[in-house]
Amino acid sequence: MFSLPDASLSLLNLEHMESCGLIRENLNLILDYIIQNVKLHSKRRMNMTEKYGRSFTGKVALVAGGSRGIGEGIVRRFASNGAAVAFTYSNSEEKAKRLAIKIEAAGDKALPIKADSASANDIRAAVDQVAKELGELDIFVNNAGILIRRTIGSYSLEDLDRMLDIMSARHLSAYKRPRSI
Repeated sequence: MFSLPDASLSLLNLEHMESCGLIRENLNLILDYIIQNVKLHSKRRMNMTEKYGRSFTGKVALVAGGSRGIGEGIVRRFASNGAAVAFTYSNSEEKAKRLAIKIEAAGDKALPIKADSASANDIRAAVDQVAKELGELDIFVNNAGILIRRTIGSYSLEDLDRMLDIMSARHLSAYKRPRSI
C-alpha cells in the first residue's frame, strides 16, 4: 500500500502517460487500485451512524454494481455499519466472492448476486433472492453503470438504450419499492 502523496505523479509524467495512451487504457484499473489501496490521511473514519444518527443494524441493502470501485466502498460501509448487504456484479465473479468473504470474515453479512442491471428479470430475481436469503429489502443503491468507449457519432440507439437501462433503477421501481428508513 502507499499513501496519497506517494501516489501523486508529476504533470510531465501524466502528460507522457496520456500521450502513450496508458491513462486512457488503464484508467479503471488505476482508479480501482487507488480506491482499494490508498490510505487517506484522515485521523478517523466517520461512521454513518455518527453523522446521521441512524444505525443500519437490522437493515437489508442491495447495491447494484457493488463488486468493485465505488460500489465496493458502498457495500463495505453498509456492512461495517450493521446492514446485511447484497450486491450485484456482471462480470467480476472472483472479485465479488472475495469481497463477500472479506465482509463475512469481519462478522457481517454479504450476498453477491450475478445480475445484468439492464434486465428487469435479473433485477426482479435479485430482489427475490435478497428477500429470501437476507429479509425484506430496506435500501437500494443503483451504482451500476457502463461506458461504451467510442465517439458519440458512432453510438447506435441500442448502445445508448443499454447504457440508460443499466444506469436507471426503473426496473426496481416497477417491481417493488424499498420501504423508507
